[in-house]
Amino acid sequence: KGTPKSAIDHWASVFKTAAANPGLLKLMKAKGTGIQWVGPADYQAWIDKSYSEFKTIAAKMGWGK
Repeated sequence: KGTPKSAIDHWASVFKTAAANPGLLKLMKAKGTGIQWVGPADYQAWIDKSYSEFKTIAAKMGWGK
């Protein structure tokens, strides 16, 4: 919250570039780790969905406020 769009755009560009780097992809694959680029809007949607799902589960288990 409150992060300037220019900062989000900057770091999204940096990570998108890194995620497409053949050397990094090869190194990560050798370690058994995949890289999948997800932009800021899609990542936020995933966070919101995950939070909602886990909040519901936690409430059913009696965890939380």
